[in-house]
Amino acid sequence: MTKGTSSRGRGERLSDALREQIIHDLKRTNLTMYAISKKYRVSYMTVWLLSQKASNPAQKSVNLQMKGWAERKPYLSAANAQVAKMRDSLAGKSEAELRSEILRLQKELAIANLRAEALDTMIDIAEQQEGIRIRKKSGAKQS
Repeated sequence: MTKGTSSRGRGERLSDALREQIIHDLKRTNLTMYAISKKYRVSYMTVWLLSQKASNPAQKSVNLQMKGWAERKPYLSAANAQVAKMRDSLAGKSEAELRSEILRLQKELAIANLRAEALDTMIDIAEQQEGIRIRKKSGAKQS
């Protein structure tokens, strides 16, 4: 096997020697992580993980969570907050209380479905009687 080629298949672990070569190149050459990934035929993510482990050897694992995701995707943080609020409200409830909550929510859903069906029927009748289209065409441009 020559330098830069690999006999390992997809999903196989890196040999210790190959890890050491990659870490050596990361620390002592001016090669970018992308160039190193191409040189050793490993993914960019593998090189990045090795660089993180090399910079902090005492750390057992690398935290892959993106910092600042809540600022870039506020709708996710709002959804997470809503889920956390719901989880907190359900914590400490007995099984009977949870079952009654499920029944209440099922009744609310049934009422909402009936309301939607009634509104659709009302629109259908109005369209037939007046002879005009009330519903918006699908795919129509927004103004």
